[in-house]
Amino acid sequence: AQISLAFCLSHPACQTVIPGGKTPAQVQDNCGAAELGFITDSI
Repeated sequence: AQISLAFCLSHPACQTVIPGGKTPAQVQDNCGAAELGFITDSI
């Protein structure tokens, strides 16, 4: 999920990503996407 969120955040046309999470662990995992940085087109 983190890579998918980071990819969306890296897209120049995307300004916001609204992920879902049913448990605190899922929400915490989603927050980890911010630490991945920008994803390039090579993925």
